Amino acid sequence: MKFKRLIILFCFLALSTFCLAADGLEGDAFYAKGQYKEAIASYQSVINGGQQSAALFYNLGNAYFKSGELPSAILYFEKARLLSPGDEDINHNIRFASTRTVDKIEEAPQFFLTKWWNGIVLRFSVDNWAIIAVVTLITASILLITYFFSLKPAIKKVSFFLAIAFL
Repeated sequence: MKFKRLIILFCFLALSTFCLAADGLEGDAFYAKGQYKEAIASYQSVINGGQQSAALFYNLGNAYFKSGELPSAILYFEKARLLSPGDEDINHNIRFASTRTVDKIEEAPQFFLTKWWNGIVLRFSVDNWAIIAVVTLITASILLITYFFSLKPAIKKVSFFLAIAFL
């Protein structure tokens, strides 16, 4: 009985994922034909369905840009950049769309520590930061295990302080 329910649940999830992916492909088809309003509606329906990705926001931003709606284009390019900060295409489109705005607002210079911090944070994507976090946590755990089971005081001190640094 449980196996039957799992199969039904799996089929339902697969079908709903396929329908959402088909909507995204439909938006791409509208965009390729130059029907930007229809592409926007299609991409929005995918977003309203609960899907979010940098590519989806990027495509929606392009559709808004092509239809002449610069504020919405910049908004969705910024949303795409939040999900994929190192993507050069997204950053280029944000800069290009910003040059097209009527109001040229000069950005205030950043404090040097903020600039350094953003340089470090934006260097990697969210997935890379997750991998880094897992690796450092595992390394810290191994160092703590070394601390607890080591008999030499020098190894205990080094492993303890390195574990704290990795945590």
